[in-house]
Amino acid sequence: MNEDLQPLDDESQKSTVLLTDLQQIISGGKFQAVAAVNSALTLTYWHIGKRINEDVLQGERAAYGKQVIRSVAQSLVEQYGKSFEAKNLHRMMQFAEIFTEVEIVVPLVRQLSWSHFLVLIPLKVQEARMFYAEQVELMNLQKDNIMVAEYWTELPPKELLEEKLHTALIEIKTRLSERKIK
Repeated sequence: MNEDLQPLDDESQKSTVLLTDLQQIISGGKFQAVAAVNSALTLTYWHIGKRINEDVLQGERAAYGKQVIRSVAQSLVEQYGKSFEAKNLHRMMQFAEIFTEVEIVVPLVRQLSWSHFLVLIPLKVQEARMFYAEQVELMNLQKDNIMVAEYWTELPPKELLEEKLHTALIEIKTRLSERKIK
């Protein structure tokens, strides 16, 4: 009999179980750390967009606003990197315009990455955004799946889409409330 194929003794089995448990703990911790960083980053982007929208551009001419954004972006890029280029600041502003209340944003950033929001922002109907946000949470959809779903929502007539979205939102709310009860 080959020595490599001998059954594991009790200590080897315990060691293997311990190693597996430790690997799961480490993987879980890494996942939680990444999720926490992503949430903090996305919430930071929302606050940046809100700050620019409310304080810099409030009541100002569009040309002045563009100039301010370019100037601020240049300084931020030098200090923090390309994530703060003017085009990204505009996305942050759109993010804060569309998702206006922090009470809505906070729970969403726990489930959605910045990439998900970048896909949701161009959707024209707020109900569609919230529907896909819920779907991401319930089904753990990847960014590409949302794009496919957005394409399909453009095909039916608006009334049918609104009816389907309304029905789906009711179903999702029911599922979420059932999940909270359990």
